[in-house]
Amino acid sequence: MINPMPIRPNVIVWGALLGGCRIHKDISRGVHVVQRILEINSDHSGSYVYLANVYASMGRLDDAAIYRLRMCDTCVKRTLGCSWIEVNNTVHEFFMGDRSHPLTDRIYLMLSELGTRLKLAGYEPKTELVVHNVHEEEKEDAQHV
Repeated sequence: MINPMPIRPNVIVWGALLGGCRIHKDISRGVHVVQRILEINSDHSGSYVYLANVYASMGRLDDAAIYRLRMCDTCVKRTLGCSWIEVNNTVHEFFMGDRSHPLTDRIYLMLSELGTRLKLAGYEPKTELVVHNVHEEEKEDAQHV
């Protein structure tokens, strides 16, 4: 699908396909896509994380460790999750685990309440898409922020 494109596919194009592989759990194609991404951009942290998480989810912990070590060996840094929201013409930026906002306590209390309401309504977070080196509750929290 991508190879016959009239232009040379870049990391964004391959990343879109990788997102589809992640959603549809197409591991073999995902591994191939990651290899193509790393050929273009060898310090694309998301690719290493994807492979490590896929292998860990399959119980292939040695393979997962290889990709985590490659990240360390090549000094590739993981990009933290980030989100923005505009309130009263002011943009607020949040990074995963960041608690520097002046209203942090109120924000996290509201997120907790919303998470509880969502669960009561039947929502089940898809925590398999969150990194594997944190507890299940932290994976759920990561999706709220």
